[in-house]
Amino acid sequence: MTRDLMQNDWDERARENAMYYIVTNAADSEEQFRESADANMRALFSHVWPLLSKTDSVLEIGCGIGRLLVPMAEKFERVLGCDVSPEMIRLAADYLKNESKISVWANDGLSLEPLGDNELDFIYSYITFQHIPDRDIVVGYIRESLRVLVPGGIFYFQVVLVSSATPAMLEYERKRQLSTWIGYHWEESDILQVTSNAGFEIVRSERQEVAVDYEFLFVTARKPMA
Repeated sequence: MTRDLMQNDWDERARENAMYYIVTNAADSEEQFRESADANMRALFSHVWPLLSKTDSVLEIGCGIGRLLVPMAEKFERVLGCDVSPEMIRLAADYLKNESKISVWANDGLSLEPLGDNELDFIYSYITFQHIPDRDIVVGYIRESLRVLVPGGIFYFQVVLVSSATPAMLEYERKRQLSTWIGYHWEESDILQVTSNAGFEIVRSERQEVAVDYEFLFVTARKPMA
């Protein structure tokens, strides 16, 4: 049921204004939207590049219409994206029409099928897990990422941490907006334990304050060598 709700809600958002719901502060024009991707690449991914090679294959979980995939295609040989929303993927076909190295598909919202075991070198997810209301779905994506990555492969993802906001405040926000906008909030120790329990080695974790009572955690993890 959560998967269906996520698909329906994000299809609706894509039809209304895909760029706005992907990155709300950089959606006034396509130029601004594209520039935001370059800015995110510089600010968020710089520590990951030394762990990777330009011949690597890359997947984004929650790719939307392909904002980050475009600059990724400048760095890597094979670039993939999946999204729970078929409408986002439909729009991506036009946004990425000149990008021959990029492939996207609408996944089932739970797994990374049809990708096989030990297939990719790098998987990342940014401003996607923060919208998933079901903790178990995020846990499933972490496990799926371990399955799909080659030994030594890198998984880099972001979640929202539990803040000092009261449960009543969070519940109010859930009811005020679509439930798939404000997702599950994690304790730092919990998400790191979940990632380790899945089989990953934690390379790095970094907190980033976004606003008062709103904090991101970025996790870089490696699949152990066989």
